[in-house]
Amino acid sequence: MRQVSRNSSHSVCQSANCKLKAIDRRLSDLHLQWHDAEDAYFDPNAFRIAIQTCIQTARTVTFILQSNKALFPDFDAWYVQWQDQFRSIPLMKWMVDARNKIEKRGDLETHSDVTVSILASYLDHERVSVQVETDLFDSTQQLMEKIPKYALRKHVLRDGILQIQRRWVANDLPEYELLDAVAEAYGHLSRLVHDAHLALGLLAPDITSNVHGLTYDHEAMDGKLPCMIGHERRRSCDIWLATGERMEIETKLVTVSRAEAEKVSGRYDIDFSEVYSGANTPEETLRKLFDVARKMFLNDEYHATIAILLKGIIPVDIQELRPEEHGQKYVMAQMLADQVRRVGADTVIVIGEIWTAPFDPEQPLARAVDSSDKSEALSGTLVQKRGEPLRISAEILRGVDRVALKASTEQSGGAHNFFSPIYDVWGRAKSPSAEEAQHDK
Repeated sequence: MRQVSRNSSHSVCQSANCKLKAIDRRLSDLHLQWHDAEDAYFDPNAFRIAIQTCIQTARTVTFILQSNKALFPDFDAWYVQWQDQFRSIPLMKWMVDARNKIEKRGDLETHSDVTVSILASYLDHERVSVQVETDLFDSTQQLMEKIPKYALRKHVLRDGILQIQRRWVANDLPEYELLDAVAEAYGHLSRLVHDAHLALGLLAPDITSNVHGLTYDHEAMDGKLPCMIGHERRRSCDIWLATGERMEIETKLVTVSRAEAEKVSGRYDIDFSEVYSGANTPEETLRKLFDVARKMFLNDEYHATIAILLKGIIPVDIQELRPEEHGQKYVMAQMLADQVRRVGADTVIVIGEIWTAPFDPEQPLARAVDSSDKSEALSGTLVQKRGEPLRISAEILRGVDRVALKASTEQSGGAHNFFSPIYDVWGRAKSPSAEEAQHDK
């Protein structure tokens, strides 16, 4: 999977000789200083300096905007709406008070704590999270002794991941981690600056990637930059409960040339350009992709797990997921949800091989792979911000010297727990179903 790293993205004004260049530059300064604070996270004194610099710089964005009020035809009428909005946001009021305290009375009063969570489900409400008085480098056994016994059920001990995260928190803003607080404030200021461009008849800045040219969705990210979403993973430590070993997920960007794409197209006798151009709905896209997946599977006798993110019927990102253990899928589902937010995807399709088994009410948490009555299937699942899920599947038949697929079947609706973090991003309610346990992605 792809991970967005430091300075891999930035906001770019699309208007030549932009009148708001000074404001754009100051917002860019805030972005760079936020990364300075992130880099200094485990150096208390350096973090103190960097995060307080961020807070001071954030306040100057509005100062510079007000100093350029003559550029606007009716600045006061436009700006008062933003002032009223910011005054209604407790965080933005705290940012003003914090800046005044830093400049007039001294440093912020902060503390550092360690949050220990157990991730053994795709569902956020099933996560066990405790704040403990511990050293960041305590052993796994020491940390586990501080976790409630009820949380360590059998499936948790087998597949669960212990997530350890250090947090810096301001004493008078306990509900926020400090980097999150500044990132959210950046988002509000970015929305203000974007609106200022539009008020002057300018094109709003684009958020683009320096690495692969991907354009991100400013509105879906609430004005934040991609690097500010999911950033807590870069200062977290994930440990397998079963072994006590550290778990890491490698992310790598792969660029496919036109020549390579044409070679693949010829190998499978598939015109990939027609897969998306010939579909009018996400459901039609899934059906076309699944037809392609069937052909590729029968040729190769396996199919990788592929996630396609779309806006409507237009693909905006494609990722291959390669979990080595079941527990990694929990983390990958969260990382995929972060990317959905970054690019503003409203449809996600995941295609790959799964295990299936009849649901056993006596063992509602049992995984299909452990069932004596399990079978394999090629599966394609579509979930949407609006609209019902759709799953297409075909049972895999493995012989001595060949594989085959049964006819494809469709199933609408249902709760697909792997996508729960994505539903959270979309703000969409989902009723988990125990019968989801019969499918293992």
